[in-house]
Amino acid sequence: MKAIIVDDERLARNELRRLLAAHPEVEILDEAANVDEALRK
Repeated sequence: MKAIIVDDERLARNELRRLLAAHPEVEILDEAANVDEALRK
């Protein structure tokens, strides 16, 4: 599964990335601070 982490707080994005690291089937493609930024990515 491919994912983009979206959250307005940098620390929350870091924590989500850390938690998802335990799931090798999840490939984190990028991260964004809001929906508009995520859609551009």
